[in-house]
Amino acid sequence: MCDKTMENYKPNMFQLQCLKALEIQIEEGKGYNEAEIGRKMQVNRSTISRCFKRYREE
Repeated sequence: MCDKTMENYKPNMFQLQCLKALEIQIEEGKGYNEAEIGRKMQVNRSTISRCFKRYREE
């Protein structure tokens, strides 16, 4: 992402929680697993997938 895009991007609280869960997961050596994040946050995996997709697009 370019700097200009990042300046305009303001993630909501749910997106921040998803990203934090992903960061923790990677630190533990588990890699990228949307289903695991969904279970921890008690939401459907597709919800997590949409969140990350939206984050990558912005």
